[in-house]
Amino acid sequence: MRTVAVDHFPALQQQSQSVLAPGNLLLLYAGIVLLKTLHEFGHAYFCRRFGGEVHVLGVMLMIFTPIPYMDATSSWGFRSRWQRILVGAAGMIVELFVAALATFVWANTGQGTLHSLAYNMMLAASVSTLVFNLNPLLRFDGYYMLSDLLEIPNLHQRALQQLKHVVERYGFGVEQSESPARTRGEAGWLAAFGVASGIYRVFVFGAILLFVADRYLLLGVLMAAFCVVSWILVPMGKLLSYLASSPRLARHRPRAVLATLGVFGFVLLLLNWVPMPSHFRAPGVLQADQSALIVRARHDGVWVAPQIEDSAGRWLARGTELGVVVNASSFEFLAPVSQTDGEALFGRRLLGAEVRLFGQSGTEIPIDRWKVIPAERERLPSAALGWAGGGDVPVAPTDPQGQRALEPFFEVRADVKTGAPPALLHGRSGKIRFDLAPEPLLPRWIRRVRQLLQQRYQA
Repeated sequence: MRTVAVDHFPALQQQSQSVLAPGNLLLLYAGIVLLKTLHEFGHAYFCRRFGGEVHVLGVMLMIFTPIPYMDATSSWGFRSRWQRILVGAAGMIVELFVAALATFVWANTGQGTLHSLAYNMMLAASVSTLVFNLNPLLRFDGYYMLSDLLEIPNLHQRALQQLKHVVERYGFGVEQSESPARTRGEAGWLAAFGVASGIYRVFVFGAILLFVADRYLLLGVLMAAFCVVSWILVPMGKLLSYLASSPRLARHRPRAVLATLGVFGFVLLLLNWVPMPSHFRAPGVLQADQSALIVRARHDGVWVAPQIEDSAGRWLARGTELGVVVNASSFEFLAPVSQTDGEALFGRRLLGAEVRLFGQSGTEIPIDRWKVIPAERERLPSAALGWAGGGDVPVAPTDPQGQRALEPFFEVRADVKTGAPPALLHGRSGKIRFDLAPEPLLPRWIRRVRQLLQQRYQA
């Protein structure tokens, strides 16, 4: 599956742009329903295989959408936790198997209903398994597998109770607060899980929100409003009610209120007024100085032509590059910088820069000096920097060479010291990091959000 997906990566990427197109929604929905049906039958089979009973198979409505389900709660009585874990993993095993089959069907069929259905099932099976079902930080199969592995039932609820206990006991001074953990190690597990799951939920649903808003702005706005209400307003209301009327705080209410205000004030002070280290990175490629000299060179060097065999026996148009004469004593690092980070190049003070090449990222290459090409550019210095070449920069799917970026960028050219430890070879790619003057986090985040809204939605 992996080899087929890698070989057809440009086509995979291009077809993903039309996943939520109106003409594909019916096939996407049909693929998900079929996939989830097989998923539930996987749970049922393994449950029965280990002696459990499955009495209920049916369909439930989730946000007005019919979703298959089955009742495998009898597996909770299995003495072997590995059997319980395998029952929990059964649905994902089935989904990954279906994803592999769908990948081969998609790669070997032409445009049509079967081709689109196979792509939808491949995408839904792989994404839902890796991002949702397998991840223990969301309350899906991976969560119950981790709960069985650690032998901690009701993991999510006990994690929230542990966090509440820590706040009450050590923040508010409520001595009668009791931890749900049985041991000190379990207390650490619960606290870490509670914090990590909260952060991951925000990250995942934020990514989903941006994905939906890129295609259906109104739906994205409604989802964002729902998130603001459920993640900010409702918790704030519960916190105020807890501070004002909880019987547990009867003797400690002043301390609880002062501690809460102190934490919020400290966080606001930290984010808005305390300067923090600031930097950004950009992908780039190492090139020899005067690398445009071809066929006839004005200096000594080594001729590099990695694709010369592809030109054997072919007529070449005038101006076609046959190779590059590399002067090993002079290199420069060419990096495309997005318009979002361009503001930092022109509007903020740069303290320094460093280059790290892929394959030797532990070694820092010093930079003598650098210059910024102020004009917006569209053609990448190397195809290795674009998506088609395994890089980070989105490129136009219609460009066969994979060097035309989807969005204009600024180009930075940095002179590299040749005495640096890594082997400096023409065409090696890596990352350049620019260190900026320290800046508080909150203004930085606000600027990023504003740039995101302007770039995606012209808001």
